[in-house]
Amino acid sequence: MTDEKPEESNKVAETIKAVEGVFKSVPVYQDALQPAAKELGKSLEIVAKVVNVVLEPISGLVWGYDQIKKFIITNVPQKLSGIPKENIISPKPEIAGPIIESLRFSGYNEDLRDLYTNLLATSMDKETATNAHPGFVEIIKNLAPDEARILRLFILSEEGQFPLVDLESTRTNDWHEFKVFIKNHSLLGKKAGVEHPNLVRSYIDNLCRLRLLIILEGAFLIDEKVYKEIEEDGEFKEIIKFIKEEGDVPNFKHKILEITTWGEQFCEACVRDKTPPTQNE
Repeated sequence: MTDEKPEESNKVAETIKAVEGVFKSVPVYQDALQPAAKELGKSLEIVAKVVNVVLEPISGLVWGYDQIKKFIITNVPQKLSGIPKENIISPKPEIAGPIIESLRFSGYNEDLRDLYTNLLATSMDKETATNAHPGFVEIIKNLAPDEARILRLFILSEEGQFPLVDLESTRTNDWHEFKVFIKNHSLLGKKAGVEHPNLVRSYIDNLCRLRLLIILEGAFLIDEKVYKEIEEDGEFKEIIKFIKEEGDVPNFKHKILEITTWGEQFCEACVRDKTPPTQNE
């Protein structure tokens, strides 16, 4: 016999049943999750395979030491073929080392690897070695191939200046109120033959960020024709039409994009091709 009262017995029984119910429900709950978990696992597995396939070509673009060595031995002597043998010196390790390391990841790109090769050749010429600043390696690492093409324009241009145009709109009833629609538009992309013309204004921002170029506000080139050519560019036409439809007046702001002293040194060390003319024929 038990001294438990009927009410207490019922409570114990209910508690036991409740606990048993919880434990019994756990496997059911887990089973309910398993299909979803399995499906998620399959999805992740598929994604992993896709990522692996997508990344596979990149692994082939990363150069090994032997490939870098072969490239340097083949190309650097061409850059130095016009230099007297007595002027050829060993490059400083703080320049050669980072160049070799950087070629692992950008050697596949002709525009960038040419900058590295020119810099290495510059550092191996006794007459130009002082122009080979160690910081130039980091600058090249921060350049897009298109930006290297733009910099070559400044090498080809003796003046080192190019026109820029901002397209603004001014309120007819308030000449102090204006809105900028396009900043730093130019024909640099077309002249440089860039791969992504729509990114040229961003390229200019980056080149200015690296202090290779500078935008001169409130200054303009004497020859107005160079600005007229930009203003007649097709990208402006639709925006000018929109501005006029709004009852506003389109206005062009002329500026100058100029190479800096730092940029000139960089271009002489990295962008200007040291290969003698006869090597290019």
